[in-house]
Amino acid sequence: MGIADDINTIARFIACEDIPGLQSINPVDCIILCVSSVLHSPETVFNIIQARPSITKTLVLCGGIGHSTEPIYDAVARHPRFRDIAADVGGLPEAQVLHVIFERFYASQFAEDDPAPTILLEDRSITCATNATEARKLLEANGLGEIESMVIVQDPTMVRRTVECFKKAYEGAAHVPRFEGCPVFVPVVGSGAGGGLEFSAPVVAKEDMWPMERYLELVMGEIPRMRDDGNGYGPKGKGVIPHVDIPVEVEKAYGRLCDAIPNRRYKSI
Repeated sequence: MGIADDINTIARFIACEDIPGLQSINPVDCIILCVSSVLHSPETVFNIIQARPSITKTLVLCGGIGHSTEPIYDAVARHPRFRDIAADVGGLPEAQVLHVIFERFYASQFAEDDPAPTILLEDRSITCATNATEARKLLEANGLGEIESMVIVQDPTMVRRTVECFKKAYEGAAHVPRFEGCPVFVPVVGSGAGGGLEFSAPVVAKEDMWPMERYLELVMGEIPRMRDDGNGYGPKGKGVIPHVDIPVEVEKAYGRLCDAIPNRRYKSI
């Protein structure tokens, strides 16, 4: 196994691709959309909702202002279609950035007899855990406490953790939805011409993906978080997710990468 293979092994696990093709699913009660600095994800969701308004009854746009918000402003400024609104979204919470994009570029395309789903803005959360707890509060405040089906769209590097956070947030609830993760796409890396790593099978332009160093930070940072130990997010640690069984091959891939990648801080993220 090479470095790229190990990265891809972890990436597939953390992407939690319960739904590989959002456009073909049966209608669901709720789609949770958490913003990513790779804007292909919200673009895809908005395009599918535009083509199939009945795909969901409720769309929840999630995200406040946190450590990932600035890269989202930068992504909007670089985007060939959205960059004209960069000045308008600077300083807004992530959910409101998504809402401006939807209103400016998609809302006018819906027919009167086939309107857009109800859109709710959850603009207070700053972590995956608070994405879940705040989204539940928002849904219940709007009379949506008995949702049957919920699809969670998140940055591909954080889908599994976010799904687990929603499971935790609904622990003990009288009515628990069926949660399914949808990363929209799962990045694949390979060896570049110069011997370094590059995205080998993206569905978006390489310049619109994460910088490779940032992507490695995201991928490597998830395994310590997902563990159920004193440093992880499971019941024995921070307690924001249920116990998660990490496959042996994923742990082995992570161990090899810790040896291969000099930046040792990944071990304690």
